[in-house]
Amino acid sequence: MIDQIITYIVNTHLEEGANISKDTELISSGLIDSINTLKLVDFIEETFDIELEAYEVNRDNLNTPSLIEALILRKKEKVV
Repeated sequence: MIDQIITYIVNTHLEEGANISKDTELISSGLIDSINTLKLVDFIEETFDIELEAYEVNRDNLNTPSLIEALILRKKEKVV
């Protein structure tokens, strides 16, 4: 799952040749802006078949690939 997240971010939001890790700060470092954050949310919802609430779309949940994965896992747990 985390590999899918990282691959998406690298392929769609970063310059060619850029690389990130599971702990790379995406929002607070400015790697992705507000528009790209919304695109990331769309990717997460479509790829992992979950729906994020407005209050969940924040730096605390989306700042690193690890935080994104944790959010997805929490949402999946609630659906089951």
